[in-house]
Amino acid sequence: MPTRSGRTGQAFTRNGPINLRNAKFGEDQAPLDPTCGCPVCATWSRAYIHHLVRAGEILGAMLMTEHNIWFYEALMADLRAAIAAGRVSMSDQPNEILEAAAAAKAQQDAAAQAKVQGRKSHWPMRIIGVGIGSAAVAAAVLFANSGKKKD
Repeated sequence: MPTRSGRTGQAFTRNGPINLRNAKFGEDQAPLDPTCGCPVCATWSRAYIHHLVRAGEILGAMLMTEHNIWFYEALMADLRAAIAAGRVSMSDQPNEILEAAAAAKAQQDAAAQAKVQGRKSHWPMRIIGVGIGSAAVAAAVLFANSGKKKD
């Protein structure tokens, strides 16, 4: 994901993703992410990378990819540190994940039934607002819990 996004002009930052193809970055002399310590942010401005991306220069894609990979590495390091320090807990999540998975399954069944009856159906994950990643996690949790007996 960080490489594909980088090739299309999207940079990940601590304030959310930015699209360097947008004209508003044409004059922006700030680094991609002021809090980032990567060589790209230390050397090139948003305006220069905007120019490279808009011109289709391969250097633009390379710089964006390097920044995005650096960002993901830093994000995962921060997450590992937070888990080790006990600031992140997954104990609150399983119920929400299971509920989302059950709702997704119900929507999927309804969509399959509608398809059989010849009506148009929508992709069930979009209907309930669950992304593909969330669906994969929910499916994994359901699969892991499917063989367990409830008391």
